[in-house]
Amino acid sequence: MLMNDKISVIVPVYNVKDCLGRCIESVISQTYQNWELLLIDDGATDGSGELCDQYEQIDYRIKVYHQKNQGVSVARNRGIDLARGEYICFIDSDDSIETEMFEKLKNAIVHDSCDFVMCGFKRIYDERIENQIYPESILHGSKEIGMFIQNNYLKWLISSPCGRLYKRSLIDKLRYDESMKLGEDLHFNIRYFQKCNTVTVIESPLYLYYDYGNSLTHRYIKGNYEAICVIYVDTINYLISISDLDSVDFKNINYKLFSFCVSFMSQNIGCDSFVNEIKFIKQVCENENLNIAISDLPDVGVIYRIYIWALKHKLVAILWVLSMIKYYFNDKR
Repeated sequence: MLMNDKISVIVPVYNVKDCLGRCIESVISQTYQNWELLLIDDGATDGSGELCDQYEQIDYRIKVYHQKNQGVSVARNRGIDLARGEYICFIDSDDSIETEMFEKLKNAIVHDSCDFVMCGFKRIYDERIENQIYPESILHGSKEIGMFIQNNYLKWLISSPCGRLYKRSLIDKLRYDESMKLGEDLHFNIRYFQKCNTVTVIESPLYLYYDYGNSLTHRYIKGNYEAICVIYVDTINYLISISDLDSVDFKNINYKLFSFCVSFMSQNIGCDSFVNEIKFIKQVCENENLNIAISDLPDVGVIYRIYIWALKHKLVAILWVLSMIKYYFNDKR
């Protein structure tokens, strides 16, 4: 086994003491053993950092780095800077992986001579498990990769950095945008896809995602709206650059921008003054990209059709009422 076959596993850690051991143990138990585990303690205050130190004493392949709390993007970027393996794998500290994940991903990236390999995942709730499986495929060239992004843009397969192997040499100077609080994973992946010539998808659900319902997408954070708009423009420009304009289907990409804007309008309720709530809705109404997007969407339900009608006619009062209803009967639950 060559040293340059090493997988650098990057795990940002912040206040996850109760489930951190499960994550680390799943790495230690891998059938493929040529790895280094970089635990980036992002200023945890619940003892997670101390637990990391204990594991560092147990296994020489585990390396711990402590820093003040700066967010997951800063932690991942530090991990990339410190990585020494040929491949990079990201795992969220409250998740875990099947014992054969490294072996299967590494075998695929070598066998297919690809730049990026990804797998399915298991979504684990309190009372049930859902297998998210994607068809086995090997994508060659920017046009096939671009079509894959179009067709899967709304899925975890495109937006998450977990359950996949990146080539460190191909990442090169690419880093997470540390100013983004939402969508930074998708933004990173879209820019990495642009560097790839071949991408492999394996069917097996090897990543274990524990859904606790506390995602950042479930609450309003200032700057999220701007971040999603940046990602939308970057994705559209990338797809246009590799395809004829007439051959690009923007529906899924447009839907993501539209659905996030709907969510942000309701999530902003109660986070700001009434005047600023109205000002934000007006800002959304004036978004030229959104106005283009809502004219080319997949089929949507009645409520979303009302949103589309109100956005097209810039009916701010109706959008505020819809946002209030959504906030109190959906988002606030």
